[in-house]
Formats: sequence, C-alpha cells, structure tokens
Amino acid sequence: MKKYKVLLGDPEERFAVALMNYINCSTQLPFLAMAFTNPADIKAYLSEHKADLLVISSLWKAYWRSQSETMQPLLWITEENYAQTEKEEEHLISKYSTGTEYVRCMLKLLSREHPLPGVGAGGSCIAVYSPVGRCGKTRLSQALCQGCTGHGMEGGGLYLGMEEYGNPDMEYHNMEELLYYIKQQAPNLSIKLKTLAQNMQGYDYIPSPLSYRELWELERADIAFLLNAIRQEGYYSLLVADIGAGSLIRPEILTEFDGIYLPYVRDKKAEGKVWAFCQVLKNLGLWKTLSEYCYPICMEDREFMPEEGRELEQDRQDGKLIALNQLYEERRH
Repeated sequence: MKKYKVLLGDPEERFAVALMNYINCSTQLPFLAMAFTNPADIKAYLSEHKADLLVISSLWKAYWRSQSETMQPLLWITEENYAQTEKEEEHLISKYSTGTEYVRCMLKLLSREHPLPGVGAGGSCIAVYSPVGRCGKTRLSQALCQGCTGHGMEGGGLYLGMEEYGNPDMEYHNMEELLYYIKQQAPNLSIKLKTLAQNMQGYDYIPSPLSYRELWELERADIAFLLNAIRQEGYYSLLVADIGAGSLIRPEILTEFDGIYLPYVRDKKAEGKVWAFCQVLKNLGLWKTLSEYCYPICMEDREFMPEEGRELEQDRQDGKLIALNQLYEERRH
C-alpha cells in the first residue's frame, strides 16, 4: 500500500506526537506522519523533501502565509470546538476532534488531490447470501472480516451491509452516500469508502441502508465497478458483502463476486429453501455460472469465531470447500 507523507504541526508537543502515533500505529491507513512543534522546521523540511499533506495549527497561519505559497493540500487545526467544515476554500478541523475525524478529513483532502495508484494486491470480494432467514449470515460475514484482517494481509478488511433493512437507531447511515459514489463511478473509491466507514474490531464497517429500495437501484455494472475498484486500487485485501435475500433486484449481480458463502441450518424448511434457490438459479440460466463457486456453510446455532472465518477463506482459496453443485448432486443420489 502506498504511504502518503503527512506533516503534523502544533506548538503543543504532546498533542502533535499523540496524533502522529495514532496515525502511524494503524497499518490500515495510507499515511506516514511526522510531527513538528515549530513552523520554521516544517518550512526547512519542505525545502529539501516532499510531502503530500500538511495538517498544522491555525496559530501559525500568519507566519505561514508570509513565507511562501503552499503547494500541498493543507488542513488547519483550529482551537475552536466545532466539526470540520470549509470556509473561503480553507479546510478546518477542531483540535478537539477524534482521531477518526482527523483521518476522515485527511483522506477527503487526499482523494481530491491524488489518484490512488493500483498496487496489484488483488483484493478478494466475497458475498455472504442465503435464502434462509436467521441462519447466521451476519455472524459469518463479521467473522470473515475480523479473522482475515491482519495475519500477513497487506490491506484491511471491509464489511459492506446490504441487508433489506438497516438499524434505524444507528447514528450513521453512509451506504446512501456510497451508492451515490458508485453510480457516479467516482475515482479513488477505496479512499472514499474509508472516509465513510466506522472501525469495528480491526476492520472497516459500513452498515446496511435503512431500506432495500436504495439497493434495488444497483445494476450489475455498478457492482462490477465497486468490486473492480477494490481489486485494482489495492487498499482493501478483502470485501465481504452481507446481502439480504431480497436486496438484489437482479440475482445475476452475484456473479461479479469472487466467491459466495451460503449459510444455512439443518432444518427441513431451511434446506427446502436452499433447494428452491437452486431451482431458481436453474430457471434463470445462472446455475452453471454460480453453483461452482457458491459454498454452502452449515452454521447451526453456534458462535462462529474469527479464526474459523480465516480458515474458511483460506480453504476457499485452496479449493478445499464443497461447492453448491457438488452438494446438490450428492443430495440427489
């Protein structure tokens, strides 16, 4: 993953160093931060070295403007206690913002100034989908993300909520904004995803929209654009889409994913729904396309640990899992 060099400047050394450590300690952020407590030291550094972004105290604004024109995008740290905003083409953030808010503002500025280069990481894009309700689908999705984050992976994991209905009690519903970026085929989509996501147990998390009707606006080409951005930009090594049974207006959208996990439970009615799903795929002419890389996973009523998620994904990549077409043929005989 490419690292963008960020220069942090504030007269309070403890604050500047703490922010630097917060940024540099996260392997999932594309930043390398350096802290300064004197604006003259930043000027001296820039005379001999390059930087991609400056995040410095607004107390130094008069000095900074009197010296030279700033070529790098600049985020001013203000002493006022308000959320990040824009005023007269300047980018401002309150000094008392959380580390996450700093990262969001920095990513937004970078996405406007820099293209995110592809690094050939070949991130995997997985769908977790089932015609069976209450089968552990979300539990499996989250275990995959948590288990596959880190452990030698170059990028991080991303959970994408695509269930029929989201949680109205959540303070953020950023899927709507993501859908807009997808429809517009916005550049630097991975960085925009990072600005929209919340961190959950080491991976990025974007919850489901309030209503499936927004997801119904997605066409196959839209999903292809999203997944290809994940694969080519190299920021995330794994995307897991937690998809509700009625969330996709066209089932062929599933063919864009690298693999599909189909969780189920050992119940006569549940298994009947799985076989009905198989028949639908046959009727739509999608059986041959999907059944070879759709993997039924029996969840039962149990916890599914992150270690199991990591092992499951490794087995999929190694070709050790039983696919839906194999299971279907076994049950017929």
